[in-house]
Amino acid sequence: MPSKLSAVHAALGIELPAERTANVRQPLQAPRHVVQSSKGRHLHLPEPAEFEGLLQVYWSEHNPFFPCMNRTDFQLAIHRWLSAAGYGPSSTTVQILPKTMILAANLCMVLAIAEFVDPQRVRKMSGSSVGQWVSGKQLHETGSAILKHCEPPSHEQEIDAIRFHILEAMYLVYVERLRQASAAIGVAVQLTFRTGLHDQSSWTDLAPTAVDSRRILFWCVYYMDRRISEKTGQPYLLRDEEVGVAEIYKPGSHEPSVLINGDSESVAFNTAMCHYLQHIIDWAHLWTDIWDTLFSIRAQKLVGDVGHHSRSIDHRIDRMLGQLPHELQWQREQHRSNPSRQEGERQARFALLAYTRLNTAQLLLHHNPFSRVRASSNTLDLRLKKAVEMVNAIVLHLETFDTYSQLGQWACAVLVECIYHIVPVVASNISDSDRNKAVSALHSIKALMENLSTSQGSARRAQRALKRVFSVVERGDNEHLNDSTASAQKKSSAPHLQVSDGAERSMCSAALPESPLSPWNIWSDWDFSSQMDSFFRLDEEAGARDQSFSPLIFTSLD
Repeated sequence: MPSKLSAVHAALGIELPAERTANVRQPLQAPRHVVQSSKGRHLHLPEPAEFEGLLQVYWSEHNPFFPCMNRTDFQLAIHRWLSAAGYGPSSTTVQILPKTMILAANLCMVLAIAEFVDPQRVRKMSGSSVGQWVSGKQLHETGSAILKHCEPPSHEQEIDAIRFHILEAMYLVYVERLRQASAAIGVAVQLTFRTGLHDQSSWTDLAPTAVDSRRILFWCVYYMDRRISEKTGQPYLLRDEEVGVAEIYKPGSHEPSVLINGDSESVAFNTAMCHYLQHIIDWAHLWTDIWDTLFSIRAQKLVGDVGHHSRSIDHRIDRMLGQLPHELQWQREQHRSNPSRQEGERQARFALLAYTRLNTAQLLLHHNPFSRVRASSNTLDLRLKKAVEMVNAIVLHLETFDTYSQLGQWACAVLVECIYHIVPVVASNISDSDRNKAVSALHSIKALMENLSTSQGSARRAQRALKRVFSVVERGDNEHLNDSTASAQKKSSAPHLQVSDGAERSMCSAALPESPLSPWNIWSDWDFSSQMDSFFRLDEEAGARDQSFSPLIFTSLD
């Protein structure tokens, strides 16, 4: 993303400031959740009404889209543990026994994610505390601390530990801590191999519902592995040759074979969830091929027609978009019928996420460090068309359903991607009609970022990073834009691709985008070039004391 932000500024001829702002307000302290005493460890839980509310938020707002927890089994285990521990209105502190440690850790992660995606999150905070700590941070730290003190787990407990680590990875993606997310998914993959989760033939003496639960869990690990690969620019870990687990839909079948979120959902919504889970599996396979074809070390060394491979994958994405089941097809009409119904919003969200996920992958193919076809006018037209359509879709969904808390962080990621594809169009010699479309979309993004900034730290950071871009576009300085285009072309004689080990690799054989830096979303744990330093400022929500926090990584929700 830093490279993409550099490309956006370069396309408009904007110099990036080299100063770095160090003034960061310390986050407020949230109460600790674990107490150590002579009688063992105890966990502080919310009052029963708030506790049940957070669990409901998790099951309704998160698990349908990333169903790594078996709702029926988890709720039954939690009920048994808390009932035996005497949890209630007059006693919200429960003892953590050795046999319940992994269960307690998983509960902490569930509550942490529920806090983050809670639609009422901002309303529950006082005006002075909004944005001063990361929602769910203390619960995540509590869960991690509990897991570290677990005794050597049994096989079944190791399966539950996998659930913890992929939930942790998802949470860390939400709060933009990608190095830790990469480490978490690495542990989950190791446990996957150790427990045989990747090999369905090794699952003996399991009930059909338990088999379904493990299948879903495995494909969540597989998807999260690819998603973090996409966000960090690092290779994925799970090789397809090591996968022996049936997918959700069998080839040629149109009937789902699993209940994803327990039996509390309608038949229609469960069908939509199954289709969506199969969709993220299909996207993960797609990303595997994109990485192997375009970005792996082997692909970079091979001499071949990269454009041919890009076009092949491009046609594959077109087919995927055309073959989406009707539950996942994006339609504006979804927002005109019963917009207040929760199930209607969630079904519309399935379609929006599938639509934007495939379109952003397609835009990457048309504008990446290796493609030789991106400079054509047809490519610019396609990028403008798809980016503007995604902006309009996101604006419509968020404004219709008021889902700023649930989808805000994901929306920021996609909107920044759209800016990256729209700005070069504004800075090129195009028709007034296309320029008006592009500028109108940028105005819509700016307005939406302002609304999102009340609850999303990523939106505030995007606003700061793109402040000068919005300023230039609003001025409509055509002479400046035209001059910047010529300047960007002059600078493009020595292309470099920033890679994940903090170095730079010459890409002289590749055609260049509108800026001297590659647009590929590469993240590093080390400092970037000095011209990007001013954008790497931690804000109130970033957790100032966490030195490994990366504040300018925008990611997408699933």
